[in-house]
Amino acid sequence: MPTDGVFIFIGYSPNNQLIPAAVRIISIVVWMGLEWYAKAGMFNTERTLLMIAYIVGLSIGIHLLSLLAIFFVFSCVSARP
Repeated sequence: MPTDGVFIFIGYSPNNQLIPAAVRIISIVVWMGLEWYAKAGMFNTERTLLMIAYIVGLSIGIHLLSLLAIFFVFSCVSARP
């Protein structure tokens, strides 16, 4: 096995800064989805869905992991009473 700099040290990986930001955005989107579900049918709940879409759109620039929150929000929207 060559040892001339082929190995990647996990401690210096850029994922150490990206993954916590993506997880924080996922938790914000999930929280907003749950708030929207609790207040579904009330006045101006469409604004919450637009804010969720805006945050998810911005989070693509950070990490694609945050796109997983879309499935949760979609399941909340489709299961709306």
